[in-house]
Amino acid sequence: MKFGDASIVVAQSAEGQDATVTITTRDFTETGKISIDGGVLTWDATPAGGGGQQGENEEPEYAGLNQDTLLSNNNMEELTVADIEADSSLTETQKAALTDTTTIKAVLTGNVPVPVGYSYVEGTSTSITKPTGGSYGVVIKDSKDNQWVWVPVPDASILYETISGDGKSIGVNNETAGVKETNKVASLNGIPSMKVAEQKDSDVEAADNNAANAVKINKRSKSISATEPEQSVASTIVERGYDTESYREPALVIDYDFSYDNDADKYYYEEAGFSSAQEMAQAFKTDYNNMIDSINKYGGFYVGRYEVGYEAESVTETEGYQTTGSGAYLYGSGTKTGTVRAGVYPLDGVNWYKLYKVCSSLGDSKTTSTMIWGCQHDMVCKWAAESGDKVSYSSEQGHSSEYQVSGSDSNDVRNNVCDLEGSRYEWTQEADSSSGRAVRGGDYDSSDSAGNRYDYDPVSYSYLGSRATLYIK
Repeated sequence: MKFGDASIVVAQSAEGQDATVTITTRDFTETGKISIDGGVLTWDATPAGGGGQQGENEEPEYAGLNQDTLLSNNNMEELTVADIEADSSLTETQKAALTDTTTIKAVLTGNVPVPVGYSYVEGTSTSITKPTGGSYGVVIKDSKDNQWVWVPVPDASILYETISGDGKSIGVNNETAGVKETNKVASLNGIPSMKVAEQKDSDVEAADNNAANAVKINKRSKSISATEPEQSVASTIVERGYDTESYREPALVIDYDFSYDNDADKYYYEEAGFSSAQEMAQAFKTDYNNMIDSINKYGGFYVGRYEVGYEAESVTETEGYQTTGSGAYLYGSGTKTGTVRAGVYPLDGVNWYKLYKVCSSLGDSKTTSTMIWGCQHDMVCKWAAESGDKVSYSSEQGHSSEYQVSGSDSNDVRNNVCDLEGSRYEWTQEADSSSGRAVRGGDYDSSDSAGNRYDYDPVSYSYLGSRATLYIK
């Protein structure tokens, strides 16, 4: 008998009372004897001939996902430690990371790591050429059923470059500004909040601005190109620089990141979850570097299968959710709890800072979630283009003109990543000028493609959503 990759072989004795049974799986082989005496069945687990590949009661090197049939149906396999260690395409650092069972639950075909606490959903290996039939792009889910798609990045240097010397300021025009002390702020280090009543104090704003500018970055995203199947030359998706005249990341948007939201009685950086703009600047730098380090370590990252959406219970007409027609968005004060699941409306109706905070709340002890970086969106587009989909400005794949819940449009799917052309434009962490953040993709009411890029001021929100990414710690 054969069950997926496991088999059971039964050899009955001549007397007809005993049977020798051999059980073989990917992880071990064990032989024992079944005896029948007086109607009682007894199993003797002593291996014949000194035992199989693994001692009795030992755990396999990988506990596995226990979804052998599902994996088999998708031409997928769970790799063993021996498989990984024998893979010459992996660095020693990657081999160590993939076989660390305190973080990684299993590794699937294509060296796709499944973190502890997550489980496989569907999707085939991550080779560039799409297989015949089945879905493409490996999907996993977390304990809350949020779904994530593995984006392979064989060489992380395609995403970023290292800045020589001491680096560049994360703030204004790359100038390294000293911390300006004022009678309002003696020192910015350790200040829990710089909020003043009613409105922002200009001295506090100047000091906060300078402190944030003093945070220097040593890595930044660079321009990324992709070649679509119908094109003979590379089609540039984006260009990047590192001053306030260019699209850039990681970076601050000085016209808003230090400003006060009178309606909310908070600074905008507080709405993003920080006590100061300096803390926010340092978080951008740290998250960006950690994301790059994780890609180097594991060979890719996870992107939300769907746009970040509202928890279903918060999407109600009583909260002002207009679900049809032009300008559909949640403009009420409903619960802003994020999810990455099919069948929910995109989380919009809030500013960039609130969406940033929601995107940062979806990870766990083994993973970190963030709002998608511009270079990650580019990599999703590059991967999709090279596997046969349309992503560039001139190559709209086509999407529904109706405002829909996530995952509704079967045409707007690339490698199991849904809704890049709709239902909403998607905020990224990329900055532009001194007053804009980049939005990518399209809206249900537009003809924009997945690779499209605009910029909006980060306090705009009516038609803008976002997408989260996940990297393994």
